Amino acid sequence: MTENISSAEIQKIIESVVRRQLYDLVRPQERNELINEAWLAVLEAQQT
Repeated sequence: MTENISSAEIQKIIESVVRRQLYDLVRPQERNELINEAWLAVLEAQQT
C-alpha cells in the first residue's frame, strides 16, 4: 500500500493526524516527539 505514497506525503499525513488528535492534549514538544516516533515506525515498516 505504501509503495504509491511518497515519504513526504506519509510525513504530512502523520503530522496532520497527530496534530489533530493531540493538539489540545499535549505540549508542543511532546507532540513533536510523538510525530517523530510515528515517523520512525513508518520508516521501519517500509523496510520490512
